[in-house]
Amino acid sequence: MSRFVLDPMGEHERKRNQECQREHRAHWVVFQREGNASAFAGYHWTPSDYSGVRCDDASGGCGRVWRTKAAYVARLPDAPRNRTSRQ
Repeated sequence: MSRFVLDPMGEHERKRNQECQREHRAHWVVFQREGNASAFAGYHWTPSDYSGVRCDDASGGCGRVWRTKAAYVARLPDAPRNRTSRQ
């Protein structure tokens, strides 16, 4: 009998994310600092503990995007104004 384990990220995705963390840290930029402008809030700026971070593929990163409230965000630069989200 096999056992089903719910793993939404999957082993491949987890490995890719770990590689990004080790190899691309110099490419991380903040595109939404301590807030968001989501469709749920009518695209109005809403303060939040979380910030949006991107591994900037324009500068050689992988393009991965995530939200976090980790302390390291304070040390990351802001994303260029002309490129606020991955297209």
